[in-house]
Amino acid sequence: MKKTIGFSAIILIALMLICCISPLFADDTQTSTNSLYEFTKAPIGSAGISILPFGNGAERMLNNKEIGCSIRGLDFNAHGKHHIIRAAQEGIVFSFKYGIDIMEQMGIPVKMIHAGHANMFLSSIFRDTLAGVTGATIELYDTDGSVGAAKGAGIGAGIYKDNNEAFATLDKLDVIEPNVAKRQEYADAYAKWKYRLEKSMTGNIPAPVLSSDK
Repeated sequence: MKKTIGFSAIILIALMLICCISPLFADDTQTSTNSLYEFTKAPIGSAGISILPFGNGAERMLNNKEIGCSIRGLDFNAHGKHHIIRAAQEGIVFSFKYGIDIMEQMGIPVKMIHAGHANMFLSSIFRDTLAGVTGATIELYDTDGSVGAAKGAGIGAGIYKDNNEAFATLDKLDVIEPNVAKRQEYADAYAKWKYRLEKSMTGNIPAPVLSSDK
């Protein structure tokens, strides 16, 4: 059976999760540029927090299992809202990576990701994590999902002869290359997230061996 993922639903759930959890760590100051900068200071792997951003019913990517949305590894004595924000974005990226793994098992390698400079791709944490964990180069264009959907429909309807013609008018804004120096950090964070995901689906499974354990 062909497996796909509803990324829009995952992103929505993660954003709802952020809104619900953030007040637990709120202070008396208003959000500012400095406080937003603090979110980027959380380390890769969010200091041990993993967010499984599902909870929208049965997931086709997970063999139609319902595992819900959950936070794993949260310690109120050690973590702040910057860890939660990063963990939410990493959870979305790692869900993306889990789907890409399935595609690659089907013989569909992913070396390049084309996306609009909008939504989650506005976040440097999201972009860098996606490139880092997949090893793919990301090209960002001056467009968004609505234009992409319209052009995709145009390709299907025969208005454009191929993808190249459909997207030839888009301006490339940025290119994000994988950070080779941090490859293992991203791999370890994904391994921990994947372990928690699969444990929630199947019960007890062997824990992954991380580079920090060696």
